[in-house]
Amino acid sequence: MVGNNQLHDYTFRLIGQRLQNAERRLADFALNAIPARLDRLLADFSDRYGVPEREGVLIDIPLPHREIASIVGSTRESVTVRLNAMRREGTIEFVNRRILVKRPESLVHQNGLATDEGLVRELQPL
Repeated sequence: MVGNNQLHDYTFRLIGQRLQNAERRLADFALNAIPARLDRLLADFSDRYGVPEREGVLIDIPLPHREIASIVGSTRESVTVRLNAMRREGTIEFVNRRILVKRPESLVHQNGLATDEGLVRELQPL
């Protein structure tokens, strides 16, 4: 019986987190421009998939520009222009077809986006 309560709690926390993420993405689409959405995505991915490096946080998954554009609701060309601008600013760097975020804390704050206490936290097992 105790195991069932733990499973119940785990399931409801998981559903709650997914609902919160979906609501945040809807708000991003409704309220934020593409550069802000891209910054949020990179901050989110560096939180989720990031590997700490000497120069910053390496997002350790390959991210083709077309895929990023699909996630943020833009075109590949617009994403490429924005990523190149971020590279020139020194915010990111491209390393072996991956993105190194040099200043992850500045991504969300420079566009005035509210943080959700670490953006996305993975559900901790019980």
